[in-house]
This record gives sequence, structure tokens and C-alpha cells, in this order.
Amino acid sequence: MKNIVCFLGTDLEIKLNLLSFSIQICEDINECQQSPNGGCSDLRECENTMGSFQCGPCPPGYVEDGDFNCRFSDPCAAGVHNCQKTEYCNNHAVGEFHCFVSRIS
Repeated sequence: MKNIVCFLGTDLEIKLNLLSFSIQICEDINECQQSPNGGCSDLRECENTMGSFQCGPCPPGYVEDGDFNCRFSDPCAAGVHNCQKTEYCNNHAVGEFHCFVSRIS
């Protein structure tokens, strides 16, 4: 999807060997400013590119769900936690986890 606005600029009467022409000027449209965050999920930053845009990466604990959204991922299973090797990871809430030490009885 390319979003560039082109319009004819002011006719520049350039006379070179009796030829004259107009210059076409193109400007990029910043889709990230057209709608809230360019349509990207609140968890992903909209990144404007020349003629288009893209949504940035999802934060830890989430994975991309299409071009615009993120969905919760199991941070424990995804390995995006900081639990020690002697601890086990347990999901607590969306994107949150707790590290627990195993009890030996």
C-alpha cells in the first residue's frame, strides 16, 4: 500500500532549445498521524516509511497477531522471563509472571 500525494508544481517556464515542462512534486503522507497510532495496536508503535507504514514489534510476553495487533503469549513458555534456574516461572496476569522456588518436602 503506497500513500504518496503527487501534484503538479508551479509551471516552471524553462526554455532550453524552445522546450518547456512542469515539475511533479511528491510528498509522503504520514499514516501514523492519520488515525490513532496509524491503526496499530496500542502495544505496537506506528513507524512511518516513505509511501507506507508499519507497526513495530510487540513487547515481551506478546506475539504479533497480523500486521497491526499483538496477542498475549505465555512469557514462561516463550522464555522471556528472568527466573533463575532454581526457580520455576508461573503466569500471573496478561504479560506478567512470578518466579517461585520449588519446595522440597
